[in-house]
Amino acid sequence: MTTGDTVTVGVEEEFHLAEPAERAQAPATERVLGIAAEQGGELAAELQRSQVETATPVCRTLDELAAQLADRRRGLLAAADRAGVGVVTAGTLPGAVAGGQSPYPRQRYEWLVAEYADVARKQLVCALVRRGTATDRQRAVYARRERLADVVDALVAETRAGL
Repeated sequence: MTTGDTVTVGVEEEFHLAEPAERAQAPATERVLGIAAEQGGELAAELQRSQVETATPVCRTLDELAAQLADRRRGLLAAADRAGVGVVTAGTLPGAVAGGQSPYPRQRYEWLVAEYADVARKQLVCALVRRGTATDRQRAVYARRERLADVVDALVAETRAGL
């Protein structure tokens, strides 16, 4: 992103799964994850059973990041299509009913629900997470000054146009 291998970036994206006919949340995470695994894809579960996550590896260039984002999204779309559900790229799913499903069975999510009760059960938002590293303070300042986070956000938005 700058010179050499001094600044890297990776992106995690969360997506809603929806029933196409009803346009409602689809608790199909396990089905989609299973299909993706059969196809060699890499997806992860999220807190709600109607959400999945993709994650790129650490990338050293924006071109590499764009290719990784597109590859993971294609895998998600193929798995969701085979599962009979749609993929929604929005912060929240319009019309979603909070608390209508149990969390994905993972110790971390079970703890969240036990600790935060209704707040966790009603959490129906998806996020985009950017992770970056720099080998030294000067490179970190450069990355911040050049607003690489904004560049990555624009890249993510641009590549979402293909969904």
